[in-house]
Amino acid sequence: METKKGFGSFSKQIIAIPLEHKGKRYIGLEFDYDKILTKICKRIGAIWGKHQGIWYLDYNEENFEKILQVFRGEAWVDIRRFKQKQVEKIVNQKYHYEVDLSEQIAEELDVYVRKMRAKRYSASTFKSYLSILKRYFTYYKLQKSEELTDDDLVNYMNDVVLPSGYSEVYQRQLIGALKLFYKYVHGEDREFSDVPKVRRSKKLPEVLSKEEVMELFECTNNLKHEFTLKLIYGCGLRVGDATKLKQRDIDLDRMVVHVKIGKGRKDRLVPFPKSLKEMYLRYLKRYNPREFVLEGQFGGPYSATSVNNIIKRACMIAGIKKHVTAHTLRHSFATHIISNGGSVYLLKEILGHASTKTTQIYIHLNEQDINSVENPLDRIMKDAGKDVD
Repeated sequence: METKKGFGSFSKQIIAIPLEHKGKRYIGLEFDYDKILTKICKRIGAIWGKHQGIWYLDYNEENFEKILQVFRGEAWVDIRRFKQKQVEKIVNQKYHYEVDLSEQIAEELDVYVRKMRAKRYSASTFKSYLSILKRYFTYYKLQKSEELTDDDLVNYMNDVVLPSGYSEVYQRQLIGALKLFYKYVHGEDREFSDVPKVRRSKKLPEVLSKEEVMELFECTNNLKHEFTLKLIYGCGLRVGDATKLKQRDIDLDRMVVHVKIGKGRKDRLVPFPKSLKEMYLRYLKRYNPREFVLEGQFGGPYSATSVNNIIKRACMIAGIKKHVTAHTLRHSFATHIISNGGSVYLLKEILGHASTKTTQIYIHLNEQDINSVENPLDRIMKDAGKDVD
């Protein structure tokens, strides 16, 4: 079978960060700890920055090209923090990874990529769909994508997806990715009507109590970390919204935050907490960020990994055993808004939800409402003269 360079699995991600120290420029490499990625960094001569917690190399074309070569097929290297002009001589804008794909399918995936770019799909959707399609097409090893049927998809679900423990979300993403693929590449509106629909689970998200949120704030290391967590919780932000926020987006006169092009490509205004104003001004004075509200030590936006590491450390110190991420703070914000008597419709706008159906889950999470209803067992025990306290 003839193969061509296509698209790799994006289960691991490396963020390339522009660094500058004493007038010298570097390429920083930030990623969650991984033995293989660490070995590769050592092999290419990267230096571990103990204080910054990232690997780095001298900034030059040779090192940039080396980074893209050595991690190929092992991890997705996100270079978006470098200006286009800095990398256009080094990087071909197609995604080149070695996979076992026929030449035709590889070319079709190139078309798919261009169409998704033109439609401005988010980076997370972009990476997920490519990874999913790569696995699906390489599994069957066919020459033409048109040969795959609904039955093939059902068999793939039973033989690969379910035994591998993939979630129902993954199954829906697979169907969604294939629908877009056949629409953009073949001009077909394939509905996969013979593929059983995946039932949505109704799991409630993890939330923190108000007391746990306060404990989290009190267990941060410094002003910057405390402000970061209070900003995300106090404005109900997604971590991506918080890290992209620029100083001009916070209007202290109107006490609002302008969240630009959030999830779903919608702008929205959210209230800025009055209690956070004084801390924000102190934060600006002490850390003097250049452009973004939350910046790394060498400039540029803070990464989601850094934010979640702050939360992880604070939870450990506070003794909170729940699995807490930045998104848990957003869930907690929404739940506490409802418990304080807030409107679901107003909360929908603050959170940037497309429908109140998504927002209504926080009504079910409201412990105050749950506990305000007398339990029928307690009622009959009281009627029988028993002590229920």
